[in-house]
Amino acid sequence: MKKYDNKIKKEKIFTKRGISNLLVIFIFFLGVNYIFGQKGFYADEKRMIQKFKIADKFFQKGKNYFIKRKFKKAEKELNKCLEIMSQHSEACFYLSNIFYDRKELKQALRYIEEAKKNFEFMIKMHVSAFDDYLKQLREQKKGLEEKLIDYRGRLTRTQDSGQRQELNNAINSIEGNIRLINSKLSDPLPPVAKIPSGYYYLHGNIFFKMKNFKEAYSQYIETIKLNPKLGNVYNNLAIIHYMSKQYQKALEYLNKAEANGAEVNPKFKEAILKNLKK
Repeated sequence: MKKYDNKIKKEKIFTKRGISNLLVIFIFFLGVNYIFGQKGFYADEKRMIQKFKIADKFFQKGKNYFIKRKFKKAEKELNKCLEIMSQHSEACFYLSNIFYDRKELKQALRYIEEAKKNFEFMIKMHVSAFDDYLKQLREQKKGLEEKLIDYRGRLTRTQDSGQRQELNNAINSIEGNIRLINSKLSDPLPPVAKIPSGYYYLHGNIFFKMKNFKEAYSQYIETIKLNPKLGNVYNNLAIIHYMSKQYQKALEYLNKAEANGAEVNPKFKEAILKNLKK
């Protein structure tokens, strides 16, 4: 089936759109007010959040190198991230892509499985870190409101025009900062999280290259449930059905691939139609 291979090795999970979609999911989750304990953060949970923040700095460096296709540097930074926090699912996802690109499929499989396993944990880390950020915003707002009361009081007590101008400028600045903080504190709650389609797609591609077509099929089905517009998934599903001599189903998936903008091998389509005529 090599001549009908849809050239997965040329596909990259992280297109610009794929990266931004993935980042949007995590940014949305930053708005959830998640607290690990009924009475706030316990000491060990606070340490975990701090650990996450340190690890995430290495992840961001690794991600930037990955986007620039500097994979060796990316791998080095991502491994530093995982040394600090082994559950960092995003770091695992990027590493899985790197090993997939190198055709080191066992390593790629190990990292994508870790990425999916720890996805929910990492969402909680993002959310909890943001909850701590919101707490700081509230403290800043409280401090600004106290200053505002003080400056307004001074304004009523002074007759000096220069001082009044300075106080009015300070009051306007503080009021602007309070409005900004209020806008950050009033973000709407996001929808419930799900593992992104890109995780399933990469998982499916790894299984496909390992010729484990049954598992690849399962991962591709999950992919199109989450993102039915990803055309290349249908290409791979068409190949899987062709190999099992389900030619009608193969044609249906190939048509879906074309409908969703994927490049289709004309010889492959011709082979499907020839077998259907038989």
